[in-house]
Amino acid sequence: MEMLQRLERRLEKQLRSFVFWKSNSTLSPGDGVVGAARQNGELARRFQTPEEIAQGASPVHGSTSAGANEIDTGISGLTVSLREVSSTVDRREQTNDYGLLIWKIDNFRRRKNEALGVFRPAVYSPIFYSRQGYKMGAYVYLNGDVVGRNEYLSPFFFLMKGEHDALLDFPFHLRVKFTLMDQVSFSRNLSDSFDPDPTLMAFQRPTSPRNFSFGFPRFVRQSVVETRTYLKDDCIILRISVESD
Repeated sequence: MEMLQRLERRLEKQLRSFVFWKSNSTLSPGDGVVGAARQNGELARRFQTPEEIAQGASPVHGSTSAGANEIDTGISGLTVSLREVSSTVDRREQTNDYGLLIWKIDNFRRRKNEALGVFRPAVYSPIFYSRQGYKMGAYVYLNGDVVGRNEYLSPFFFLMKGEHDALLDFPFHLRVKFTLMDQVSFSRNLSDSFDPDPTLMAFQRPTSPRNFSFGFPRFVRQSVVETRTYLKDDCIILRISVESD
């Protein structure tokens, strides 16, 4: 958010610096002029010098409307850049890149009741990345899966086919840690971790959108999960970390 706020402040300052003036126009010389254009992908602004103002020179080429169009183009470029950064910041806040995902699962009771059915729907996390560039995700069965059915919270981790796979080492070898966060005292977090088995298909380079998963069918008992230490405002928080080399 700090990066977004800095860019917003910068945009505000730059927009304030756009002062309009054109010789023989209805605007007065005291208003000044800045022409704006996109050059080499960056905003180039041509300011008037005091000498140019005194000589009645126009700092933008072409007609007044052309100058206005250039200014509009510059402002539009800044706006697009702001939106792009905003989108990136929002995405990073959701996924907490660099090997760490703080995953808030809301509507716990409703989701768990839905998991009582035959199909046992899982809840999927946002995508996140390790520092090296591995693309990853997770899902959890709130009512347990396989041997943990009806008794445990069962989270699983999986690799995804990513943009940087050709540059990465496989089999995947980084330790993965799941933590159920204590939302009251923050001192009784419950964790378990695993080191990838290099012989399993789950940790080979993905050839499909995502690999088989690996995780903990018996992570934490539901009777523990549903205490107010871990279930607050009908939400639980899972922390998934991937340790760097």
